[in-house]
Amino acid sequence: MPSIFISTNLSNLIGKSRLSLFDKSHLSSKDDWNAQLFTVDRRKCIIITNKATLYSAVRLDILKRDLSDLKLFFIDALLNQLKSDQLYSNKGEGYLSDNLAKLIFTTTDNDKKVIGSMNDMIYQLKVGIQHRVPDLLNPTDINAAKYVNSIPMSLIQFKCPLQKMHDLQNNA
Repeated sequence: MPSIFISTNLSNLIGKSRLSLFDKSHLSSKDDWNAQLFTVDRRKCIIITNKATLYSAVRLDILKRDLSDLKLFFIDALLNQLKSDQLYSNKGEGYLSDNLAKLIFTTTDNDKKVIGSMNDMIYQLKVGIQHRVPDLLNPTDINAAKYVNSIPMSLIQFKCPLQKMHDLQNNA
């Protein structure tokens, strides 16, 4: 069953009562994700990162009311990014919809490797926006995620998350 592990700051925004407590017996899978809250120019943003591939979806400029339906918010962000990166096919539609329908939200698992990689992606995104990198002149959710998904990461043997996600889907 896929899980989204919510950071402490994000769980404070969402409300801890809406989350399941992290169960240490939970076995990590390629379908697990981490979600973290960060700010860009005093705007709240969320990054959702797959634990196996570091593939991410980004939502910029969110409001608390956007999180009223958590499942819809996260599924919408993930599917939009997958479609944009041409990783969403009719073949995988059933698999994705079945897995995402079972999605559970839980408190953080403190996976330091993934959280550290997410912090690096957030830093790179903030620098890219601040220094007006051409891909981020008018940052949107999609091009912000494309930017972080193109950064080679040491946790995945210096491949970029987009390539790792593509490899994972081809091997599934």
